[in-house]
Amino acid sequence: MLFSSYVSSLDVNAEIASSGETALTCFFDSMKMNRPYDGIIQDTHLSNPSGLDVAKRIRKEKPDQKLVQVTTSSKEYLLSDCL
Repeated sequence: MLFSSYVSSLDVNAEIASSGETALTCFFDSMKMNRPYDGIIQDTHLSNPSGLDVAKRIRKEKPDQKLVQVTTSSKEYLLSDCL
């Protein structure tokens, strides 16, 4: 919600997904409508699938997608492929 409030204050449209499944649905729907996202900010702690798995899937489908991963986990607990 914090990021949504911030980007909305900049007159940028934001979509919020509370799960990895919803995030992927939003991403693929935007691609189908030929309205790809300019950027994506997502938490690594999304579930079903995880934020890391969502990022991998997005990168596979659109390698040039601007994507920012946010986490509260310390570096030693993150998977090496995330770093």
